[in-house]
Amino acid sequence: MAAVFGWAGSALAASVSLCVPASGAVTGGACTGSGTTVALPASAGDQQTLISILPFLSYSATGIGGKPTIKISGVNVQLVNGAGS
Repeated sequence: MAAVFGWAGSALAASVSLCVPASGAVTGGACTGSGTTVALPASAGDQQTLISILPFLSYSATGIGGKPTIKISGVNVQLVNGAGS
């Protein structure tokens, strides 16, 4: 599963990366072998936004119906259809 979050004003080339292996510890920087490289926001403001959001998220690999499930709690959520409203 891959997740992509976009932040306005973040330059991909200047992003901070983490290597998330299938097992073991997460390390700083891009993966050199197996694992998934996750790009984090480059700007301090966008990093702070991410830090502010994370406490409200949880993940279960085998959640509802045995499928991966992301749980959002303690906040209001707005879903936008992409039509500009």
